[in-house]
Amino acid sequence: MAELLHRFAKALVQETLEDTPIAVIQGARQVGKSTLARAITNSRPSLMLSLDTQAVFQAAIADPDSFVRQTSDLLVIDEVQRAPQLILAMKDAIEEDRRPGRFLITGSANLLELPGTEESLAGRAETVVLYGLSRGEINGHREDFVDRLLSGDEDDLKVRRSDLERGDYLEMICAGSYQEPL
Repeated sequence: MAELLHRFAKALVQETLEDTPIAVIQGARQVGKSTLARAITNSRPSLMLSLDTQAVFQAAIADPDSFVRQTSDLLVIDEVQRAPQLILAMKDAIEEDRRPGRFLITGSANLLELPGTEESLAGRAETVVLYGLSRGEINGHREDFVDRLLSGDEDDLKVRRSDLERGDYLEMICAGSYQEPL
């Protein structure tokens, strides 16, 4: 199996789980939301369930309250937008036990735009938007352009020489930031 690339958003999601009941990983299809959630669950007691699995989806819509209370560990719900009624069930569960790191949910929809969820998540959730792979993630190093820009040091903003040639840039552009061609 190929080694997974390190996602820089992982630390942000882990930090969110330390102080917020619900951490949300939101992003477009195929950007790696499920893979990132799985990587986070490897380091802590958790239960990960995907609403793409028919039996899991049926259990979620049949009894949302029991579904969100089935473990005291971190409950990861992948593709939560498929069952928006889970949001209200999570709100109720958090009213009973507001400890941080209760839920990690993933979805491609903005959960605040789903009917009935706007007020349910207020003050209970933080969203980390996951984009396609950055060039730094692909190359294995953190990008620092914004940090250099904000530092105010003009010398730090001077163009850096690159060993890349025109064809290399074209290849990077064509590869894009998604794991597989769309």
